[in-house]
Amino acid sequence: MDSLPEECLDLILRSIPPHRPLYPLLLVSRTFFRLVLPLLYQNPFDHIDRVPFAHPHAHQRKTMALSLLLHSSPEPLFEGLTLYPGGWPYQNPATVDYLSYYTRHSEKHLQNFVSLVVPDPTSTPLPRLAQTSSPSSSSSSPSIKARIHLGFVGHNASHLQSLCFSLHKLGMLIPLIPQLTSLTRLELYIPAKVTADTGALHFITAHTSAHPGLLREIKIEASGWGAAGGAREVAQHVEAVGGQVQVVDVTGWIEGVQFLSMFPSDACKSLLLRQTVPPRLEMPGGLPEAVQRFHKLEKLRFPAVDAALFAWAVTTTTAAATTQEESVKMTVRPPLASLDLHGADDHLIPALSDATNAFRATMREIKGLSSFGPSSGRVLEWGWELPRLTQLDLEGTVAVRFNLLALQHCPALRVLRLNIGRQIPDTWDPQIKARELAECLAQTQVASLELSGYWDVSDADLTREETMLQVLRRLTRLNLMWCRGPTIEAYAFLMREMRMLKRLHVSGTLAEKERLLGLKKTLELGVSLDIEARG
Repeated sequence: MDSLPEECLDLILRSIPPHRPLYPLLLVSRTFFRLVLPLLYQNPFDHIDRVPFAHPHAHQRKTMALSLLLHSSPEPLFEGLTLYPGGWPYQNPATVDYLSYYTRHSEKHLQNFVSLVVPDPTSTPLPRLAQTSSPSSSSSSPSIKARIHLGFVGHNASHLQSLCFSLHKLGMLIPLIPQLTSLTRLELYIPAKVTADTGALHFITAHTSAHPGLLREIKIEASGWGAAGGAREVAQHVEAVGGQVQVVDVTGWIEGVQFLSMFPSDACKSLLLRQTVPPRLEMPGGLPEAVQRFHKLEKLRFPAVDAALFAWAVTTTTAAATTQEESVKMTVRPPLASLDLHGADDHLIPALSDATNAFRATMREIKGLSSFGPSSGRVLEWGWELPRLTQLDLEGTVAVRFNLLALQHCPALRVLRLNIGRQIPDTWDPQIKARELAECLAQTQVASLELSGYWDVSDADLTREETMLQVLRRLTRLNLMWCRGPTIEAYAFLMREMRMLKRLHVSGTLAEKERLLGLKKTLELGVSLDIEARG
């Protein structure tokens, strides 16, 4: 493999899934060592946390990793620090400056990590902080954890791209702002007991002033103060980033939806909100007007609590064909490509229908999830072409109320997931729906199909050319988990016939599971099997 060009090797290494360990690849060759180092140590604690704590050597490995990082500079960042299980594993400086590859710092990861490798941080004597790791000489002596944060961030601050910190501690990094010339993403989390900001807002305003236009992504996770009287103060941190922000993620903050009017919208391309709303939602001007401000929006995750959420966009589309003035308005309609909505069907279905109409030329991904409650009499359908739609994911009663004929207008569709759940209306015939689905899928490019819930699919539906088999042959992934009707014989038949199949998800008894695994071994099939056990 070393004979491949390094550009190819780099692409292969970067495509390795995040949950797979990278460390063993360091030992393959010098080339692999050089290529893997930047990937492994750009966020080393994220990889370290994947080591199962139950592993007998996990504690020792974490100790050694922290020690190695602290010794990666010519002069150690810290001296005299005693770590479990008894001193530094490395007595000399590391041969490689591992911290030079450090681009993502997470206080949350490091806090938990240091708590594991430092037996009692409150009672451990504070070591001397090397002069190269601190930008200021404060008379007060910071804690061990603070010293480590300052050391890791300050060692090569100009390379740091992402920073995750608690709101009440971010102020400690203010002296490093002149060096943070590559910081583009900031994640703030607010623990439940925090009742005040002690420097985060100052950090944001100072960094934005020192490096205009650089900070483009912000994420907020808040509870306690962020969900009570301090909610508006939390929103001010998003507002302070300024008009250059492109990603606003407040999925971890239930109050965030109430402060949309404060969020910068001029350049925002991705707006991600929590899909549940406060018990008393107070929105001056309404949600549709708030969403309309984001005229460059490409990705939206939002609670569907208003049936008219996108009515303004449909009106713009319709009116734009009549007058020149309205044609100008059409240009500010956002190029929305990815939509994720959650809510009651009475709000969800009209919002999804309007979105497919208004953004038909740009929409690529649609996800709709019905909240608990009675099913609506509304039907989700569209009679217009969605030429770029590649992924459709519907779950709950919205999947039951989806008109499958709409799939005929999705020629580029590649991934389809329909989870109808268990509460199927008496008037709904799953067998007829399965046949309709086969006819409609023939007009798409679907390669991944998931039919979850109580789909009543028979063996004949799956194994006959005139029903679904012709479509199934081209699939690379098929999920029929909890479908009612298919037998083990049908699954065995599909494993033989579906030559393109890479992953198959089904449910069955233990005996049926053993049979399918045996068939896979006998036929030497490359398909990956996921068999959910049932009684």
